[in-house]
Amino acid sequence: MKERVARWLRAKGRSADEGMTLIELLAVIVILGIIVAVAVPVVLNSINNSRINTTKQSMSVLVEALNRYAAENNGNYPSSLNDLVGNYIQAVPNDAWGQSFNYTVSGNSFNLTDPGHNITWNSSMTAPSGP
Repeated sequence: MKERVARWLRAKGRSADEGMTLIELLAVIVILGIIVAVAVPVVLNSINNSRINTTKQSMSVLVEALNRYAAENNGNYPSSLNDLVGNYIQAVPNDAWGQSFNYTVSGNSFNLTDPGHNITWNSSMTAPSGP
C-alpha cells in the first residue's frame, strides 16, 4: 500500500516526504466543517427525542402504579406520588431532564404533567399527549 501511494505521488510530481498544500488542507477542513454542520443537529435532535421518550416511559410507569393504587382503593387516586412508594414503585421517577412531575388529583381523576416539556397524561387518556 505504501509503495502504491509513493508511485501515485511520483506520478503527480511529488515525493512521499512532501506534505499537503495549504489548499488541500483548507479543502479537508471545509469538508469536515460540512460534515459537522450536518451531523450535530441530527445528533442533538435524537438526544432530545430520546429524552422525550424516556419521560413518556417514566410517566407510563407512574400511571400504571396510579391505576393499581386506585383499583385497590375504591377508585380513589393517592393524594401524592410519594404514596405509591413501597407498594407500587420503588421511588418516584423524575423526567429525563431531572425535573419532578406535577401531579394533581381531583376525586376519581388525576393529571400528570411534565413541566416545561408539554407532556401531559390524565386518567381519561391511554397515552401521554405532547411532542
